[in-house]
Amino acid sequence: MIAKKKIYFYLKFLLGFAIIYFLITSIHISEIYNSLKKANAITLCFVVLFGALNLYLQYAKWKLICNETLNEFNQKKIIHSLLIGFSAGLITPMRIGEYWGRHSVISDHSFLKLSYSVVVEKFSLLFIELSVGGILSLAFIYWYLSFSLLQCIAITIVFVIFLVALIFILSGNFSLLKKIKRPIKLVNIIERYSALAVVERLLKNKLLMLSFLQFFCYLIQYVVLVITFSKCVDYIGIFLAACFIYFMKNFVAFITPGELGTREGVSVFTLALIGINGAAGFNAGISVFFINILIPSIVGTFFLLAKHDN
Repeated sequence: MIAKKKIYFYLKFLLGFAIIYFLITSIHISEIYNSLKKANAITLCFVVLFGALNLYLQYAKWKLICNETLNEFNQKKIIHSLLIGFSAGLITPMRIGEYWGRHSVISDHSFLKLSYSVVVEKFSLLFIELSVGGILSLAFIYWYLSFSLLQCIAITIVFVIFLVALIFILSGNFSLLKKIKRPIKLVNIIERYSALAVVERLLKNKLLMLSFLQFFCYLIQYVVLVITFSKCVDYIGIFLAACFIYFMKNFVAFITPGELGTREGVSVFTLALIGINGAAGFNAGISVFFINILIPSIVGTFFLLAKHDN
């Protein structure tokens, strides 16, 4: 037990210093400062306010899951686990370090069980981004990209199949797939480990509603910042482009630690398609990263280093 505590103690500080090293070497504070400086004070306050709302919605989802599935009601531990999870996720691709970060605080349960609970929370937002974001992305493709009618129909068919598969996983309804004989074992595995299939309907609906609000917090932040930086008045185009950006970033998020650079890269490419300078996309993306991810991660790092092991 003592040896285990020592290992955890060293891992905790190793992670803390890794986060600090990452912040120093990978994030150019001058770029963030220059981006934020271009936004007026009212816009910045508005975006920060939605950043705080976004953080609260994430806390509300995590609290709901902790209460309902982990029987964890200690509000302090729930908040600390969320923020430390931000820190650990900052330096890992696809934010997989977030699972360890949350478990470091709520350690009464097995790592597998807590990880499963985190998956439930993550998948609810992912479902909204891929379904709602995907539908609005189709509108962006139809109206702003030079695709033929046949290409649009093909994209729509592929997306509908993809969306139906997501709904099957979300609902836990695998009866149709079980009628196909060959992949029975695969279906059973999917059914057993489907994150939201085991969550009660009421909890599932609450998570999806909170994730829907969280998704639109992201969109509002991003759209307001792009309008501020670009002075563009094509509000519908920017809104649909933002949906397309948040939809597409899920497919490239594994490339960099903490998703750093993925949103910015997709932003530059996408906004150029509707005639907006890439600098506006980069500035908006890096500002959203700073407000929504970097600030909570820094706070979480302090909690991590100050944490006392029991």
